[in-house]
Amino acid sequence: MKSNENERIDFIEAKAFGCFGSISCFSRDSEYCQRCPAFEACEQKSYETLNAIKQVVNVNDLLKQHEKARMAQEAKRRALREEMNAAKSLSSGGIQPKKPTLVERATKVEKVFFEPTPEQQELIVKLPVKAQSFALTLVKSGLVTEIKDGLAKNENAMKGKTPAWLSLAVEKLLLGGYTRSELKKAFMEELNWKENTAQSHVSLAFVLLTCFGIAKEESSKLLISK
Repeated sequence: MKSNENERIDFIEAKAFGCFGSISCFSRDSEYCQRCPAFEACEQKSYETLNAIKQVVNVNDLLKQHEKARMAQEAKRRALREEMNAAKSLSSGGIQPKKPTLVERATKVEKVFFEPTPEQQELIVKLPVKAQSFALTLVKSGLVTEIKDGLAKNENAMKGKTPAWLSLAVEKLLLGGYTRSELKKAFMEELNWKENTAQSHVSLAFVLLTCFGIAKEESSKLLISK
């Protein structure tokens, strides 16, 4: 089950520009990025992307930049919390409510991850930067196999799952496939996206679905691979 924070980020991503979470686009120093309402969520997503692909691509310099910015931001937040706590303590006569003791769960849910094969790693590093993160996530979560198996049974393994745009792209494959313009129209109408956002995700869908042989592009149309 996703945490509230992950659900929040998924919601923001669905509404954000196509550059959301892109490690090649995001910059804390960019005035354009700072004005974006998805700034904080985008920072977190791009940081997660860097961590996800660091075993395949050398991104240590970018990770250090993010970590330095993260530490500075956390220091500011910590100072602000201390000021607020001090003010609260003063206004309440110094009496602080007792914090409840958290009880450790007896059982923990372990996530299962599938490491990419050498062949899959070769495919991933050849993809555009933004697609690398999604491709690695699909492999590690086992969704590549699930989607393939589902299509073989005429089922959408992504139904009810996120991201919604990928679920929709798989669903449309079952209905006979689509051209780029047809998928863009579906994204705009069914996800209520702007044209630029829809277009960037069309490109991402075509790259991801063809990368692992889930689908094939024939005569400008994406079809299920048989």
